[in-house]
This record gives sequence, C-alpha cells and structure tokens, in this order.
Amino acid sequence: MVLRLLGTLIEPTDRYSTKSHRISAIVLTTIIKIVVSSFMPASFVTFCYLAYNYHLFYMPPTTPGTSQQWLLLTATIWSLLEIGFYLYCLNVKRRFSHTSSTLELTWEKRVFYVQRVLDHNPTVFKSLAKWFHKRDELNVEDDIYLEHFEDWLSWAFFNKMKSNLTNNEMHELHAIMDMCLKRDPSVAAMRNENGRSRKPLEFMRLNLDPIAFQHKPLIAYLVISLMQLYGLIFLYFIGFTHYNCQPRSTLSYWIYNGNKSNGTKPPVFLVYGIGIGVTMYLKVINAIKNKDPDRTIVVLDLPHISLKLVHQIPSLTQTLEAIDNIFKKHDLTACSWLGHSYGSIVTAWVIKSRPAYVHKVNLVDPACFALWEPDLIRNFLYNSNPIGPIHHLAQYFVAKDLLVASTLFRHFWWLHNILFPDDLACESYVYFSQYDWIIDSFAIKNYLDRFCSRNSWNRLKTVMMDNVAHGGFISSDEKIQIVLEHV
Repeated sequence: MVLRLLGTLIEPTDRYSTKSHRISAIVLTTIIKIVVSSFMPASFVTFCYLAYNYHLFYMPPTTPGTSQQWLLLTATIWSLLEIGFYLYCLNVKRRFSHTSSTLELTWEKRVFYVQRVLDHNPTVFKSLAKWFHKRDELNVEDDIYLEHFEDWLSWAFFNKMKSNLTNNEMHELHAIMDMCLKRDPSVAAMRNENGRSRKPLEFMRLNLDPIAFQHKPLIAYLVISLMQLYGLIFLYFIGFTHYNCQPRSTLSYWIYNGNKSNGTKPPVFLVYGIGIGVTMYLKVINAIKNKDPDRTIVVLDLPHISLKLVHQIPSLTQTLEAIDNIFKKHDLTACSWLGHSYGSIVTAWVIKSRPAYVHKVNLVDPACFALWEPDLIRNFLYNSNPIGPIHHLAQYFVAKDLLVASTLFRHFWWLHNILFPDDLACESYVYFSQYDWIIDSFAIKNYLDRFCSRNSWNRLKTVMMDNVAHGGFISSDEKIQIVLEHV
C-alpha cells in the first residue's frame, strides 16, 4: 500500500502530465529525505540535551512514573538506540570496506574475456571515454592518451591501480593493449604521452573507489522490515515454505511445491532485483501461481540487496553452492528462470556455470549485458546530480543503502557478471522498459538485435515494454502477463 501510494504521487517514469504534479513530487521527495535524514542528528541533540540537564529531568519533585518521566525515558532510549545503530553501521561499513573478494584470473582467462569483449564491441575506445567522471568536458582526441587507456585496462582486467601491478602483470597488460590496438583503429590513433604532462582524469573504478554510503536511521529499517513482514505472511498464506540454504549462509529461499504428477511445465526459478525483497514481487509470484497452480515455484531470497543488515555478502561461488543445494534437496529439474535487474546477474552465473539447471531464460531490465558500458553503475551509483524525484529517492534509500552499496562497490565483478548473447543456448526472452533510467534499454536492445540478426541467432527474442520505468512491470498486471507469457 505504501509503495502503491508513492507510485501514485511520484511518477516512476519521471514523465509528469502537469507541472504542478512534478512540483508536488519534488516537494514530497524533499520532505521525505529531510525527515528521514534528520532522525540521527535529532537523536544526538536530544541525548546531549537530556544528559546535560539530567538533574532537571530525571530528579524532579514529582511523583515517579508520571507521563513526563515516561516521555523523557522514551526519548532517552530512542536517542541511545539511534546513536548505537549509527556506530554499528559505521563499523559494518569499515569491515566491508576492507573485505573485498579478489578478481583472480589466469592469463588465458583474461585473453578469453578481452577477445569476447572485442568481438562484441570492436570500438572499445568509444566506450572508454564514458568512464571518466567529467566525460562531457573531454575532448576525446586531445585529452585521452594511451596511458589513460592502460589505467582503465588495469582496473578492468586486473582490479588494480596500474602502479600496483607486478612485472608479470605489466607484461600481460601490454599484451592486452596490443590486442586492442590491432582490433580497434581508434585505439591505434590515440596519442602517447611521451613525457608530456597530461590532464589528470579520474574514472569510475567500482571495486577500488570508497563505498558511497548514506546512513538511514533505525526507524527507517523498522518501517522497511514491517513491509517485508507483510510479504512473508502473504507467501505463507498462499502456500510457500521458507528454507535456509546452508547453516551459516545468509541466503534463503521460498518454494511452492506444485503437483508434479499433474504439472507438465518446468519449475519457475525467480531471482529478484535490488529493493525490499520479495514484497515487491508479490503480484508477479501470485500471477505465476494462479496461471498454473500445479507448477513448482522457487524464489531465491537475497537479503544483502533487500535493505537488510546482514553479516555476510555471499560470493558467486557461495551463491551457486546455495542453488546447488536447492536443486538437490527438492530434486528439481531444469527450470524456467526469471531474473529481474540484479537478479539477471545471478541468473547469468547459473547460465554460464550450471547450464543443466536452465530450461528457459527470461530476463527483465537486465543488468548483465554490455557491461563494458558504464551506464549501469554511473546512473545507479555515481550520479551526483539525480534528475527527477524518483531518482533522488532511489539513490538515497536504495543505491546508498549500506549493504547494497557494499555489495556493488566490493562484490560486483563485471567480468563475472557479464552475459554475452551467445551464452544463451536455450530459448530466451529479454524484456526492456521504455523509460529505464538505470540501463540504456534501447542501446542494449539494439545490441542484442544486431547480434541475433548478424548471426542468425533465433534463440533470443527481445521485447520493449512501453510506458514503464526500470522495475515498473512488477506493479502492472498488463506487463506481468507480457513477461509471464513465455515463462
């Protein structure tokens, strides 16, 4: 209900019918951000004031247990909880900032990825310029040198600053440069610095940059938890059962056991995107169940991208092991996978590493294609000047959430997450949103369509859903039916 109300007042597509509606949305967004962000300063000021005037408030000449004393006690407890929670979040951020899984690749694996990227994007130089923070101010031919390209390759394929590469890695870097020079004439035309001073240019280094975290008060997490509790109750009510994947894992899942003797369709395996978890996908889940009650449905629960505070961010290997356990425990056959946004990345891991688990693929607002382009991380993580009200809310409440930001800044490896269209060996459908502000939906759709046309690749179909933004399909019955048509 809360999400539906916000969706009515704040247009997800950022396309408002009237100027007054847009102004109202901006005002509402500003009020929400001010109110939520003021809780922590207010709690600190309240605690300091009450502590300084302790003798006046807690030892008054009044009867113990009066309403005034209960109010003061409540204010004190609330202040301490908010301050303690803030310190806890800072400690969690510090721990995750220093805990980053490494990108371990052999030389053969690096060559494999370089060749595949060049096969799918032969003009890498055009993509390179987009990674710089001040890209709109750059004169590409005059400001970007081969040394800048080396800096970018050092991050992209070694996850290191160029100055930290070993001698052997430097040789590999130069070999990769030679491969790019041979394949892309625009790289060959880049100038070498030759000892001249070059303009210092900073670009986005996702796994090396500081985590962009913005604190949210404890009460915000409590409200979100109530919304998530509603989702859990709803799933229990319609027949789902909850399981933990492994004893020490933060991953869990929901399963609806269909009637295998009557069902002829493969199980559905849903992997959702960043947000508040399964609560956002209740309409989708219920629609799948109502469409075919005999069909088994599995929903993978990813708490680290669901605005929850957990002690661990599972790696690719840990996630695949959890999925292995799900298939083994429930004796699942190959599934029809439905991955949305970040969930498309987890689905991509399965497609590449566990093809026997995949019968059909359905990806909505995919975050796994053409990751050599920076649109995804720039729009979601590095956008210092959000345009519309919905962008401001998404960045404050979601993108800069402690666990979400830690997941993306320390555990998002583009070489692991990228999916090439020729990786899709089964019947596959990819759905895009017309007003997607996170990924360039039209560019990626054109890239996939060109690949299919050029290579006579009939296994992959793309669909553009009109009048919806990123994630908008989950609240539209019409768009849900479009997606479920091939699930």
